[in-house]
Amino acid sequence: MQSSFLATEALIKSGAPLRDQGALVDKGCQEAIEWAIIAGLNFEAEGRAAGEPRAWPQIASQAQQVALANISCAAAYFAKDALEPLSDLDIDKLIKFKGIGYSGQEVERGGPLVMGELLPGLPKPGLAGSVQAMDLAAPHVQEWLLDPTLLLKPQDEWPEEVPKVSVQVASDDERYTLCKHLVDAGIFEPVEDREIFQVGGKQVLAGAFAVAKSGTPTPPFTRVTRLIINMVPQNAYQRIAETDLDTLTPSSTWASIVVPDGQALLWSSDDQSGAFHLYALPKAWRGYMALRKPVPGSLAGRPQLKWVKMAVAVIPMGWLSAVSLFQHLHRRLGIGDGPHSAGFEEKVEWRRDRPLPLVPQTKAQAWVQYYLDDFDSPEIVPESVATLIEGTISDSQERQRRACSSARVPWSDKKAVCRQRRLVRMGALVDGGAGRVGVTIDNLMSVGQMIMWLLAGREKVTAKACLMVLGRLARAFEFRRPLFATLNEVWIIPELRAASERGGSALQQVVRLPEGARTELLAALCLLPMAFTSIRATFDPVVLATDAGEEGGGLCYSTGFTKHGAEVAGADPGEEGLAFLPRGAMSSVVPPELLPRGVPLPTVALFDFFGGIGAAMVALSRCPCRVVMYASSEIDKGAKRCVSYAIAGGGSPCIDVSGLNAAGKGITGAKSKLFFELPKAFRTIERVFGKQRTKWFVENVAGTPQDDIAMVSEVLGVKPYRIEAMDVGAVRRPRLYWLSWQLQARDDVIEIQEAEFYHRVKLHVAAEAVPVWAEDGWSLLDPSHALATFAKLHKRSSAPAPVAGIQTASDIAIERWTASSYVTQVYNFEDQNFFLERGQGQDSLPVVEAEIIRSSLIGNSFSVQVVSYLFARLLAREAGRAAPDIAPLLRTGAAPPSWGQEPEFGGAEVSDPDLERRLVFKYLRIASRGGADVRLDLQAPFRAKAWPRSGLQSNLWTRSIGRGFPWRQEAHINELEVGAAVNAVKWRARTTARFGTRYLHLLDSQVAASVLARGRSSARRLWGWMRAHASCLLACGSYPLYAYVDTAAAARLKRAVDAKRLRRSRPLQDGRVAAVTRQRHDQARQHLRDFFNEQQLRPKSVRDVDQGVALHIEHAWRAGGSLLAVNSVLAAVPLFSPSLSGKLKQSWKLQKTWLKLEPNARAMPMPPLLALAFAGAFCWWGLPRVGALLAVGYAGMLRSGEMLQLRRKDIRIFQRRMSAIVALRNTKTGQRDGRLELVMIRSRVAVKLLVQHVQQLPPDELILNTERGEFTRLFRRAVVALGLTDERVTLYSFRRGGATHDFLEHGSLELTLLRGRWASARSARVYVQDAVAALAELQLSDLQLADARALASHV
Repeated sequence: MQSSFLATEALIKSGAPLRDQGALVDKGCQEAIEWAIIAGLNFEAEGRAAGEPRAWPQIASQAQQVALANISCAAAYFAKDALEPLSDLDIDKLIKFKGIGYSGQEVERGGPLVMGELLPGLPKPGLAGSVQAMDLAAPHVQEWLLDPTLLLKPQDEWPEEVPKVSVQVASDDERYTLCKHLVDAGIFEPVEDREIFQVGGKQVLAGAFAVAKSGTPTPPFTRVTRLIINMVPQNAYQRIAETDLDTLTPSSTWASIVVPDGQALLWSSDDQSGAFHLYALPKAWRGYMALRKPVPGSLAGRPQLKWVKMAVAVIPMGWLSAVSLFQHLHRRLGIGDGPHSAGFEEKVEWRRDRPLPLVPQTKAQAWVQYYLDDFDSPEIVPESVATLIEGTISDSQERQRRACSSARVPWSDKKAVCRQRRLVRMGALVDGGAGRVGVTIDNLMSVGQMIMWLLAGREKVTAKACLMVLGRLARAFEFRRPLFATLNEVWIIPELRAASERGGSALQQVVRLPEGARTELLAALCLLPMAFTSIRATFDPVVLATDAGEEGGGLCYSTGFTKHGAEVAGADPGEEGLAFLPRGAMSSVVPPELLPRGVPLPTVALFDFFGGIGAAMVALSRCPCRVVMYASSEIDKGAKRCVSYAIAGGGSPCIDVSGLNAAGKGITGAKSKLFFELPKAFRTIERVFGKQRTKWFVENVAGTPQDDIAMVSEVLGVKPYRIEAMDVGAVRRPRLYWLSWQLQARDDVIEIQEAEFYHRVKLHVAAEAVPVWAEDGWSLLDPSHALATFAKLHKRSSAPAPVAGIQTASDIAIERWTASSYVTQVYNFEDQNFFLERGQGQDSLPVVEAEIIRSSLIGNSFSVQVVSYLFARLLAREAGRAAPDIAPLLRTGAAPPSWGQEPEFGGAEVSDPDLERRLVFKYLRIASRGGADVRLDLQAPFRAKAWPRSGLQSNLWTRSIGRGFPWRQEAHINELEVGAAVNAVKWRARTTARFGTRYLHLLDSQVAASVLARGRSSARRLWGWMRAHASCLLACGSYPLYAYVDTAAAARLKRAVDAKRLRRSRPLQDGRVAAVTRQRHDQARQHLRDFFNEQQLRPKSVRDVDQGVALHIEHAWRAGGSLLAVNSVLAAVPLFSPSLSGKLKQSWKLQKTWLKLEPNARAMPMPPLLALAFAGAFCWWGLPRVGALLAVGYAGMLRSGEMLQLRRKDIRIFQRRMSAIVALRNTKTGQRDGRLELVMIRSRVAVKLLVQHVQQLPPDELILNTERGEFTRLFRRAVVALGLTDERVTLYSFRRGGATHDFLEHGSLELTLLRGRWASARSARVYVQDAVAALAELQLSDLQLADARALASHV
């Protein structure tokens, strides 16, 4: 390109005044900025490599020209009005007077309260406290507004000492004057000592201070301040009321706005006046808002009191729940049908926990957003309409103002915006004309100034200054997330990490920025003009999918829709049915009539304690809700933000309370006493999700003794409902349900009768004539008789004692029961509990088989329909809807066929680019990270910390293979997955039609999807990939939406199709050795070259080379080197110089001498008992699959790598013959001639473990179900547990021990060599004979033998 400074040079030579040459200056600055951007992008794309510059072609390609145009556009916007003076930024003063908050962001530092500084920022007389919070709050918020104790933490979470804070004020006189004014204004009220919240006899009191705010000060004062109440003491005893926190949505999400060509974005907004001083809290809160230091009673309207303390009467800034409550009150003015509501539907609200209210391919769009005191109502309308209505009040804005007026809530006319194309809002510049959103140019310039200040050679830079610069950079980069890839090393500087975590004095610690961090800041400075999102970016209908394996990666792209995909794309938003549910989601059985139209379904987290087969999850999946989290005992803190309700519950083990156990000990028995853990778990979940959003239930058998029922009811504080599953099905299963919500009688469905210990519930529903779970063609022997309760199956060698129901059992039932090995209760074997097969009579009635019972008659499943109805009643009550019809909840049937389909390869069934763009748009609606991260789970976008993701359905598109590519070196699979995605970004960049677009990119790696959506990673090995990813996206102006898909048949098919292409893309020479071996040989060859250069050796013949290598070996011997390194050198030389093969005779003699003097330490052979002990140890630790792996490795004489790489598909089990065949891929000997090796396993112990723990696994699943590091740690733990001090006990000991045991079994060395797959009989003989000798020397103590037998018993 031309010199960046030609325009400026021409300006100087012209001699004209600068202001008369504004356009020329802008052009000169633009070219300089273009140069900086291009330098930054190339620097990042080339891996920040220092060296000779590339020789680029003189003529730019078409793709380069379009990229340059994108860069020029960004630079021109940044350089516009270059002659305008910059804002006066005193960086030293800024750093001195600003603080760093808990989240690392800048905050105003507190100072003393000064009456004259506070007055301009206080509300007008009569405004403070003029609106009662109770008048606007919803009923569930009114509960804790009237009773503050509902927000108190459990006492075991209270601090040991009452925290103390101060009221920062210059003098008591100033404090008295200030308090009197605030009392007169209605902000403060007096509170008596007896009303103040106390802990251990000590009052919990707040402090106060002032922070600077914008505004015009009143002379002689020089600033305006805001009153902040320091409620740290009170906050320590309260939990946050998370009422509407999930709806708070930052301005960075506006990066998801899409303005189509021919349309315009018009923005309207209002701010409430007096905001936090406006809403009065109920009197009950005065004692929890009291301030330290009393004032004379006469100043507070209490002349009869000498001294009185002050309490805040309005929502105080500094209170833990202030933001949540204020957001709730503001939303109540707009959303819903409250008395003062504007009546907006929830579906038109822009909020982070709901799909965005964007509608694809419509002529006009509008939405509303609430953020504390801010109200926004943007519109996207045709350009022709925009020119007519620009500057007028929108309908939404007018409706909101009317709602505010009815509630006497004022708004600021001074801050009002009415249908403007360009404005600054919530720290973001929205420019509908230019089609971009980001931070303001002034803010970008100030960040640039601070970076240059930081890099200006200062010897002392504090951690605080660095964090302030990084905080401002992070804010700017939120609008273009790939830019985060420029900052990596700077985040790991120890002093900055310590300052960020500890704050305080750590912020003043001097930081010396390393060269890498300074380089990163310089790169970030160059790329600052790219920190924006284009809201004009169109949608690319082509969907990409990438995958990676150890050998290479590949990509495919969509060619159109499947029929199902076309239906989904054509449906209205919110009416796509099940298409946006993740693959395998259980909510696929929700009856359509239970899905409310146009209303977002509530999101639910289910904690199922003692869940057995997961009946509670199945029951909840039938209800109109979205299950975004299902856990058995743990809490995912990241997921709580996208949850409407958390339902926790379960039934404690009923063993001790069931009438089937005549020897039961009651609720305090060894098993059933686990019930007392449930209330503790409920309290934990309430602390995380909030008491209002947490619902719980407890279930147990109806036969629980009355004393135990009373005890459980007393602990839980509620009386149970007794419900019989027989009311809706064909099986008796009476149960007691303790619920945190109430059931109400309905004449047509539910009848409730009172009993002493429970509410008896009768469901009036037509029971099923033939159970839907019965085999086709079978029927009940006695349809009028309900089947008896089924219990857990367990074969026994003798009848249990005592036996429940044995006295009333018939002889035939007892006979059948005995024949079945007493597998279940005797009453299940009565005639009325049997089925008849079609065409057979009673005489041919088969005896009940255990397998039929296992597959069909599982006890908990018969409670599903009842629990579904209980959950549906709860969800209906919380949503304010009528009680649901129970009939749809009882339906059963197959899931939609599309759930079982895989993506199709080949030509498109339906090809409609507009429809394909529409579907990509729909995924944007549920994307987080500013529209970059599609995180699906029942239409709910996940937060970044939510884990794991749910898989997006990939069967909506047909696809075609794009390309495959081999890897140049081995790497971790996560790195390879990211690399494949980056290569796909580069592949897209070859077509200019794809520039400036948003597109959907599917990956089957959750890690890669998360990293790419965030724009950065803490893993150093990914930094290079992320920089290349960022530079390409920035240059092309592309915006990917990353989504996770489950690995399925489609990915396997793609890999199979690409396999040949990947193989042929590699030279045959590279296939001689494995990639990792070749890398080791490369390093050895380079090491030998370095040695030759140091010794100034210039070999001219084979003999010279041999002598040089021998000299290298001698040098390694004297220097304490390793024989392994010498062996690598000797193997590398003939690999890269085949003519030297077999010619290095002197060098090999030295190698053998070294080996003779220092023989290798071989692994100790493992005796059979110890091998069983190791397998038993892993079974005992809950890893029986690893135990099976060790047993197979011992029996099959497998090498360590072969053992750890085994997958289910590699093993064929012959259960009847108690044997198995193991297929070994890529083995040491098999790689030499490209064949597959097979091993026969005849060990009964190994086959038994395979049948029990491996047989049911999916084909591609690894047998090793733990990380290799954890496996190694546990292996060493077993070594220590068995008292084995020999360091030679390794995983390879299993191969040596297995070979030794095999040889000792039959005495045939040749047979052992064959089974062990040794290529060299000579080396194998030495190997086995040495192992036999070593085994003979092994002596185990009596204690070691006892420990080994004890561990072996767990197999």
